[in-house]
Amino acid sequence: MYILRYTFIAPVPQSLYNKTCYARVFAAGTVHEMFTRQWLPRLMLFFGLCLTVLFYCEYLIYYVVLLQCRWPMLDKSSSETTQPLRVIFLADPHLLGHRTGHWFDKLRREWQMYRTFQTAMTLFKPEMVFFLGDLFDEGQWAENTEFKQYVNRFHELFYHPKDTVVYAAMGNHDVGFHHLMDEYQLNRFKDHFETSSVRMVRQNDNIFILINSMALEGDGCDLCKQAENEIQNIAKLLKCAKGPKGRKICDQIEKMPYTQPIILQHFPLYRKNDKNCTGPDSASEEVKSVTFQPRWDCLSKNSTHLLLNSLSPRLVLSGHSHNFCEVRHPVHNVHKAVTDTQTLEWTLASFSWRNNKNPSFVLGAISNGDFKLNKCLMPRELTVIWTYIISAVTLLLWLFYPMSKAFTRWRRKGVKDS
Repeated sequence: MYILRYTFIAPVPQSLYNKTCYARVFAAGTVHEMFTRQWLPRLMLFFGLCLTVLFYCEYLIYYVVLLQCRWPMLDKSSSETTQPLRVIFLADPHLLGHRTGHWFDKLRREWQMYRTFQTAMTLFKPEMVFFLGDLFDEGQWAENTEFKQYVNRFHELFYHPKDTVVYAAMGNHDVGFHHLMDEYQLNRFKDHFETSSVRMVRQNDNIFILINSMALEGDGCDLCKQAENEIQNIAKLLKCAKGPKGRKICDQIEKMPYTQPIILQHFPLYRKNDKNCTGPDSASEEVKSVTFQPRWDCLSKNSTHLLLNSLSPRLVLSGHSHNFCEVRHPVHNVHKAVTDTQTLEWTLASFSWRNNKNPSFVLGAISNGDFKLNKCLMPRELTVIWTYIISAVTLLLWLFYPMSKAFTRWRRKGVKDS
């Protein structure tokens, strides 16, 4: 027992103590030298590569994807001497509010829409931009101060040059469905976006008609009567522009060149469902089979016939469903018989990743006698997420695997020296 105690408290020989101290000093110097010469440059390169991935996913990818889209080209035989009007159409951005949107979700979606829109403005330089309703997600519930903040955010996100003309149609999330819509909400939206329930816009001899879909309920309310009267007035104006001349009813109506109008509204025209819709930004197979409810998911049959028969549009563009669909509607004559003429309608997918996994917008080249549309898909959010994941795993392996091997060799060498 005495021997064990003496062995335990016996002092360390001076030669062994000096050897241990020198080994520690040497080891510390080796680690510092290794970090300075090998690990520090690797760490700096690692953070540089991380910033590169961030720059690509949050900025450069929008150029990479949108550069694959082009303005459509009109046939030379159908185009006039003047250049066709170049227009961007988009629907349902749904800027989030504080009631239903999480702050990060709001931040993420708004950044994605901001970058897509600004990249599109830089690459395509359109003359006009049309928003097809539901600019806001909570506009119908917002108080006046909150609505002004909404509008300011909208103008910040969708900033455009002064020579680009922007118009917006009303959506149910902006002013409410028919049974929730009141005069105050309508006037508020009209004042901020200089629009009305029915408005005709002329640009380069092309005619666009913006319509408040919620005002086409057809229940005889004052708002509906006013909208229907405005549609009929525009129909008379178009008939007089088309001719024949000498009609007394046209003597007091403003003369203008005639062209078939393009209708822009939030609700799609009447259809049963999205069963025949195709494309990566169309609805899922389960949603396609769901029957549309008139006046809620689309216009009623009567309102659809009113627009098609009164205005004879060459194209209808709508939103609301958040999914893309191309439909051709038969046109009826005065005897309500189906004619051989059909009207093309494009229902645009939502501009927000929150509403569609493959959001998109449309480029349109439009002349007095012809038009063509190209759909532009935006970057897929899943692509961005997987780019981040794969890049993170690859960079971490690149960083730590050589470092772990160097550290293992250093430990083995230290053990061998001791």
